[in-house]
Amino acid sequence: MRTDICRVGFYVLFTAMTALLVLGVACLPASGVQGNQGPAISKVEAQYPNIYPRGYTDITCTASDSMGGELRYRWSSTGGTLIGEGATVRWEAPSSYGDYHIMVVAQDSAGRSNQGTVTVTVVLKPESACCGR
Repeated sequence: MRTDICRVGFYVLFTAMTALLVLGVACLPASGVQGNQGPAISKVEAQYPNIYPRGYTDITCTASDSMGGELRYRWSSTGGTLIGEGATVRWEAPSSYGDYHIMVVAQDSAGRSNQGTVTVTVVLKPESACCGR
């Protein structure tokens, strides 16, 4: 009888320890496994951050995919006109002065995305001097 009680106690203890070990391992973070984090945008920049009305500047998004895949870019702005597609587009300024924000969303093949913004200022064009004035 005492042998049976010891045997049952051993199996209960063994089962409990195994369950704790399995649960403990399942809760540990996977080391060294990164997975696809989506695109990383290192910078969005304008060739000319200050331009005259109706002028233009190229806007470039520098981004990379952690898995080395191709990226798609969607551009938008608070004014002016965007021309082109891809990592570099041309932005044509409106005739109004002020700050304009050009936004980009870089998206990888898995649908993960990141966004960036650059501000371009449309400045007053100086009048050319005439006739000794």
